[in-house]
Amino acid sequence: MKRTEQYLVWAIRIGLGALLLTPFVVSGSMYFPFITGKNFFFRVVVEIIFGAWVALATIAPQYRPRRSPMLLALIAFTGVITLATIFGVDPYHSFWSNLERMEGLLTHLHLLALFFVLGHVLRNKQEWMYALYGFVAVGIVVALHALLQFVGVLDIVGVYRPYAAFGNSIYLAGYLIFSIFFSVFLLLHVRAQALRWIYGSGVAMQIFAFFVAASRGAFIGFVVGAGVALFGLAFAYKNRAYRIAAGALLVFCALTAMLIVFFPLSYIVQRVELFSRLSSVSINSLSNDPRIIVWGMAIDGFKDRPLLGWGPENFIVPFGKFYDPALYGNEPWFDRTHNMFLEWLVAGGVVGFGAYVALLISACCMLRLLVVRKHLAYSEGVVFGGLFIAYAIQNAFVFDNIVSYIAIVFLYGFLHAGYLEKEGRAKVQMRQSYYPAIFLVISISTVALVYGVNVRPILAARGINTFMQTLVAHRPVDEVIATFDTVAAYDSFTTTELRERISESAIEIVTSATDRPSPQALALLQKAITELRLEEVSHSQNPRYPLFLGKALTFDAAWNAKSFAEAEMSYRRALELAPTYVQTHMGLAELNIFIGKPEEARKIALAIFEKAPHSAEMFYDTLTVMVASNDAKGALSVLKKYIDARIAHHMSSSFQSEKIARIVAQTVRITDLKSRAELLEELQKGTAPSVEIYLIAAQTYSELGMFDKSKEYAYKAVELRPELRAQVDAFFKNRSK
Repeated sequence: MKRTEQYLVWAIRIGLGALLLTPFVVSGSMYFPFITGKNFFFRVVVEIIFGAWVALATIAPQYRPRRSPMLLALIAFTGVITLATIFGVDPYHSFWSNLERMEGLLTHLHLLALFFVLGHVLRNKQEWMYALYGFVAVGIVVALHALLQFVGVLDIVGVYRPYAAFGNSIYLAGYLIFSIFFSVFLLLHVRAQALRWIYGSGVAMQIFAFFVAASRGAFIGFVVGAGVALFGLAFAYKNRAYRIAAGALLVFCALTAMLIVFFPLSYIVQRVELFSRLSSVSINSLSNDPRIIVWGMAIDGFKDRPLLGWGPENFIVPFGKFYDPALYGNEPWFDRTHNMFLEWLVAGGVVGFGAYVALLISACCMLRLLVVRKHLAYSEGVVFGGLFIAYAIQNAFVFDNIVSYIAIVFLYGFLHAGYLEKEGRAKVQMRQSYYPAIFLVISISTVALVYGVNVRPILAARGINTFMQTLVAHRPVDEVIATFDTVAAYDSFTTTELRERISESAIEIVTSATDRPSPQALALLQKAITELRLEEVSHSQNPRYPLFLGKALTFDAAWNAKSFAEAEMSYRRALELAPTYVQTHMGLAELNIFIGKPEEARKIALAIFEKAPHSAEMFYDTLTVMVASNDAKGALSVLKKYIDARIAHHMSSSFQSEKIARIVAQTVRITDLKSRAELLEELQKGTAPSVEIYLIAAQTYSELGMFDKSKEYAYKAVELRPELRAQVDAFFKNRSK
């Protein structure tokens, strides 16, 4: 059995080494390639090495689990979120999550499995040093990748900040925090001068990559954590180099803060992306900051279900129920609180929050214990202490992802393994006659787990890409629907994403038609409506799907009058789940305009506008409803309230020219010419000179018989667009005859 034991140990070590490569995994064949590739890779590797560890622990008692505060805290946390999943508002979603996040209870069960493997297979500090060498080597390559993106050697798709292979610069910064601190930890062990230069260069490169990633929350966490670590080293060792480094960091932070606060428009602040993003935060802007607003909604959600919360991955439900209309115009749906402490407060209630905080406290206590026991040098403890501080502060502004989860579990496993070195290991040996049967059961279970958890979702994630390609390629609708049905047949958690994609695509195709949509487009819309009905039933507490269904039915109602009633019912159901969600109110107002109830449309739009009159997007949409329903006086009232509210909130009251131009084009519907003219006069005061406003104003004054005023505006339009002169001259020449 000794050889079998060695084979299993090496299989696990190779698996753990592969796991360190997770940051590089990108699967272009699957939907959300930066997310799905990494998470499926993580799950498959963990399932395999966990199966190998179970077999190893069966034949070798020294690898069996032993109790530690860290282990108990992690089991307690996982147990609590399991209960929160069972008693939450959408257990299925809490367990599986979705393709964009791929977290849920399933991921946390995998993280617990990874902890068992790490904490009981890497049994001494030397083995952990090798693991950290691998982690840091990957971190250096990741930093190099980010820097090549920063200097333009490698392309950055869709954004302007480097993200390496993470797809999100925030995720990159969170990962580099761990890699930088692990690098410093290893640097403390290096004695050869050449190696110190190599490691020092690696640290410098990672810090620079971290800096250009420009993540504000990560930066604040890193500065505080690094500062604590440097000052701890400086005053403990009275080392001049440490004191100089700590002092330099303090001076850098002070000068940076002064520069950002007192000279926000300076060349340096505006040219350095991180400084520019930090300077955009002010005391006056905090009350309108989307993250602050979402945090307030999260607290309201906690108050509504304080014990075990709403369940993991279900923040969208309290988000809708306690939606603050002031958020309108930002990202339409927040499925995360952007604060891990609030995330677990909402997902797991006070019990889940307590378990999460206890997990972090247990890690800190374990770290202190290992320093006291001399398993870690004081300097090593200080470095890891700084890392915990940086991680905790960062998590007050962002949320974890699979790579940061792997990193923190590596650290938890390190602490657990260090604790066990002093405590000893299990010695009870199992009968060897049982081994073949046990190995067979473990092998079958592992294969079944890998297949059941991963194969169908992977095929479905690839299928969604294929489905989207059929849409982009404008394939016949029968082929598009057949592709959809093929992917939906996998019947996994990915079906939600698939249904959302078909509904968005169908609505986009129908609304982009210049005339009556083709029968193929309407057939695709009908398919989307059918699927949204199913999704609404599957996730009955989620306000997104009755809203999406109402919107799809509204567009269908233009050609099928029977859909109006169902559209209204869908919107009403959405409002039951999310009473103040602005998009639903505006959709219902739009529906009432379609069915010839302008008074009801105005009533709905004005009621929600009153809840956040300073919101720019709310203003534009409400103004659009007023104009579309032929109410110029109502539009003027909305305009005045908006300007007054913006002034009260210390916000600019200028207008966005493009949006105003679209609204102005609809003012021809207003039959009260004097009120229309007054509205146009007011609109032009808050926007840049606009050809659209001048031409509509000229037309309006012409219809009023005020030809001098009409000429004034017409020739203002000519000044902006000289090619209109001949047309304008001809118009007034004909008028004078």
